[in-house]
Amino acid sequence: ALPFDDSSFDAVVCQFGLMFFSDKLKGLSEANRVLKKNGTIFLTTWDKLNFSPIAAAGREILIDFFEGNPPEQLRTAFSMTDKSQIISLLEQAGFIKIQIESINKACIAESAEQLAYANIDGSIVLKFVKEKNPDAVPILRENLASEIEEKFGNHPVRSTMQAIFITAQKP
Repeated sequence: ALPFDDSSFDAVVCQFGLMFFSDKLKGLSEANRVLKKNGTIFLTTWDKLNFSPIAAAGREILIDFFEGNPPEQLRTAFSMTDKSQIISLLEQAGFIKIQIESINKACIAESAEQLAYANIDGSIVLKFVKEKNPDAVPILRENLASEIEEKFGNHPVRSTMQAIFITAQKP
């Protein structure tokens, strides 16, 4: 329930958020409601995990840490990769002129350590790791930094990431 009047905005932007909506159709319907006629929604979601190798490397380490059974929430970031599902949700929410494309970009970070810190401490991962074993945080950070450095280098780290970019219009 967005706290805005109907037809309030020319554009709505949702960057890497759709996959976290508990009710995706309701969220998109609310975006449609607050858009003016001919308004545009801009969305991004992460594409399949294998198109983001650094995130995939981190996932492998977390799967090991959680003994093959990581919390479901850790899978959410890469859960909206089916383009036909995204198009269907947008159509159900009343959008038209839907355009969708995968975009692959360079991923460059200053160091493996900074990237490991961001992936462990800068995400929901930290909560679940601390619940299981708070002392494991620096060890996981170290393991991930080593994995990143081995696979992608260090100072700088170089890889790629892929997202899905979507635009749609309110009729």
